[in-house]
Amino acid sequence: MRMLACCLLLLVAGCSGLLARPDPPQVYTPSVRLDTPANATVVTWQLQVDRPVASLALDSARIAVLPTPGELQFYRGVAWSDPVPDLLQTLIVHAFEDSGRILGVARQGSGLASEYVLRVELRALQAEYREPGGPPLAVVDFGAQLVDAGSLQVLTARRFRAEHAAASTAVSDVVRALEQGLGEQIAQLRDWTLRAGEANAQGAGPAPAGR
Repeated sequence: MRMLACCLLLLVAGCSGLLARPDPPQVYTPSVRLDTPANATVVTWQLQVDRPVASLALDSARIAVLPTPGELQFYRGVAWSDPVPDLLQTLIVHAFEDSGRILGVARQGSGLASEYVLRVELRALQAEYREPGGPPLAVVDFGAQLVDAGSLQVLTARRFRAEHAAASTAVSDVVRALEQGLGEQIAQLRDWTLRAGEANAQGAGPAPAGR
């Protein structure tokens, strides 16, 4: 009987080990602070921001890293607060809202009657190791199209890219470097969108893609 009880205890202990849940990941929510330039364009039209398109690998909450060129992996035990496309969409919407320079801005599917649609394709939001032993580069890379909401015609397009060296290999330093790149490029995206949309609304045609 004592032998049977010991066996049962060992079995229960083994099962509890199998059922034990791993520790929850450390969650990062990027925060970007955007300045408003002097004599900034203020518009009276409204904008819809579509959910950014991304590859299957990037359409998740995992934080991507390339330990060697072309080898995509993910940091263990850490994650973004939302899938990357949703995270980027939120940061873009907030950039327009917080600027006070546009009549209305909303996500795709909100029902907002908008004059323009902003489409974004995410190419990279990741750490890349390019020098052995050195800290990684935080790479932010996305393309954008400004679309007429009525005709669905693409008015202008531009690519936004930034690379910043992380202070160290620590994930927290990588996240800070990614935040810096996101802040710079989202500010440029906001200003470019407002200028291009207003130029089109005034009948002057959209701003050139490179501006």
